[in-house]
Amino acid sequence: MEVHIIKTNDIYLNLALEQVLFLELPAGTRRLLIWKDAPCIVMGRFQNPWVECDLEGMKRDGVLLARRQSGGGTVYHDQGNVNVSFMDWNEVYDKDVNNSIMIETLGEYGHKAVSSGRSDIQIITPDGNRKVSGAAFKKKRDRTFHHATMLLNSNLDNLNRYLIPKIGQDNVQTKAISSVRSKVANTNIKEEDFIKSLIRNYEIQHGQSATVKVWSENEAKEKVLLNPDYLNVLMSWKWICAETPLFKTKIESGNWEVDITIKKGVIQEVELEHGSIHPGFLSDLSSTLKLMPLRKEVLEHRFSKLELDMYKERVLELKALINEYFIKDFEDLA
Repeated sequence: MEVHIIKTNDIYLNLALEQVLFLELPAGTRRLLIWKDAPCIVMGRFQNPWVECDLEGMKRDGVLLARRQSGGGTVYHDQGNVNVSFMDWNEVYDKDVNNSIMIETLGEYGHKAVSSGRSDIQIITPDGNRKVSGAAFKKKRDRTFHHATMLLNSNLDNLNRYLIPKIGQDNVQTKAISSVRSKVANTNIKEEDFIKSLIRNYEIQHGQSATVKVWSENEAKEKVLLNPDYLNVLMSWKWICAETPLFKTKIESGNWEVDITIKKGVIQEVELEHGSIHPGFLSDLSSTLKLMPLRKEVLEHRFSKLELDMYKERVLELKALINEYFIKDFEDLA
């Protein structure tokens, strides 16, 4: 039985190392991973970044966006939140046991905690139940890992701020998994105390001592870069944006109305309305946008081929609108 404490705050590096340690899980071995991240938003495997978070505010404030391998909802990480991953072989895996370890740990610090129907953990307060831990899972043929967060002293203002998207979920038709918003609270447990108690309860639950490996940032990088594809994929536009399931939405600005369907980062269909543009030219614009990947260089290239004539100003408004809603916040991704 192993405990791995990872001392890097890089969300992409942490997720890549988690993937490596999961795939290399020795036969008959349990692993518990513990780490923290710099401020970031982490989506579930089948979610839509445009309708889950405030992309513009995140980019402005240097808050990174990541898509993890497991399912579940979108969460905010910072230095006041601890992340754990329970890794087990399927014949012994039990998420209820993992939750009981977390609940027992909370109880040592005066919190009466319960597991909700979605495997979240809530503490009971005078104002009602408050979520302190979310969960997500990834299952392979022979093994499973169980992600969990724990709010110790997180910035809840930022948590709430960055999880408000520009495109509201009520304005979207989608096959993506939508997050369920919950009232949250900090547990106000010291990080060192929480980790020590968690490891102790992990050992008690399974009736054996764990070997503890502490990963420095350099060690984590060396391990991950033995196969750099894990890290490169996690940081890529193709993974973060182009893994988004199909969605439809409508945006309006000035005299423009744009009904747009996007799948895996590519515009599938678009219907345009503008009161002062000839329908034939609107059809040409729709053809220009159809099957266009949401990349700035592709947008520039396609619009450069249009004969704008008297519609130049209005067409540039449309171009800016597409860029504003769907492209500009991802320009830094490779």
